Amino acid sequence: MEVNDTNLSQIKAFPRAQWRRLARGNFSITEVAEGVRTRKHLVDLSFLLKIVSIGDQLRQEDPGFSAVILIGLNERERLTILDGNHRLVAAMLSTPCAVKKLVFSAGCRLV
Repeated sequence: MEVNDTNLSQIKAFPRAQWRRLARGNFSITEVAEGVRTRKHLVDLSFLLKIVSIGDQLRQEDPGFSAVILIGLNERERLTILDGNHRLVAAMLSTPCAVKKLVFSAGCRLV
């Protein structure tokens, strides 16, 4: 799956823990990333340090990790991140090319 700036808003963070405080009900990953950028006071320092650390790793040529696993109902609906919330948010807040270093795998519900 190819993810770019245009369709990032169609990806949702799984609504739990720190993401709930940052999202304020809108779990679009773009809103969550904006929450990290502007509402840092709502989350623990250890959480923020984890995002910064992952961002630092993503600036390296080979960060050593890259997967973001997504799930959705079908090809037309929004996708939710099952694994990789921190990686994607860190990439979005890091350098413009960091998101391109991630590999996105998506699965849809089988009927």
